[in-house]
Amino acid sequence: MDEKEKMNVYLHFIMCFMGGFIGAYALLNRMDTFGSAQTGNLIELVLSLLGKNRADFLIRLGAFLIYIVAIFITVVLTNKTKLNLRRYVLFVNTVGILILAFLPKEANPVLALYPIFFMTATQWSIFHGAKGYNCSTIFSTNNVKQTVLAFGNYCFKKEHKELEKGKFFLSSLICFHVGVGISYLAYLELGILATLVCFVPILVAFYISHRELVLIRISSRNDSDKQTVNA
Repeated sequence: MDEKEKMNVYLHFIMCFMGGFIGAYALLNRMDTFGSAQTGNLIELVLSLLGKNRADFLIRLGAFLIYIVAIFITVVLTNKTKLNLRRYVLFVNTVGILILAFLPKEANPVLALYPIFFMTATQWSIFHGAKGYNCSTIFSTNNVKQTVLAFGNYCFKKEHKELEKGKFFLSSLICFHVGVGISYLAYLELGILATLVCFVPILVAFYISHRELVLIRISSRNDSDKQTVNA
């Protein structure tokens, strides 16, 4: 791997850590409500509708709308701006963890996870893999599947690419669940304020993002110099 690709992989692993941390934070602090995906929320939304629980239905509908709006915003920014979207994700996460830290413990658990729905939808839209692999940084089911498939195929085919794939997905899983573990330890000490621990990986991610940008600029400058010489 060249230096730029290494920065990309490191950033991916940090975001996996963030995904694990935030996922566990939601479960620990908001009555076992998972805020990183919509499967559970949409199931509960239908059950609330059929059970005629209007208040819960509207709250869960709001969570769903926030999730899809966050994704749509990334589509608009991708197509209509030259914004550095990775830094946009880090900015969104920074604002999100600050809001989460000061929401009342007694708040409705789904309402309290509105920032997480926006954060994780944004992160998933931009950080969706590295090294050519489609790998989620906010949940792990498919990553488990890909890890088992890659190592299983390697056992039979002995292809190096399958071994590398298995290592990548396994590393993503490890980073994700290290984030879960750190989230639990932070929860024991800080409770709701545990989210502030995320400032550490966010600052590291900002630094790596900056280094990656510098490498891209250097590479572009070198390519421009070569074209000038060849001309």
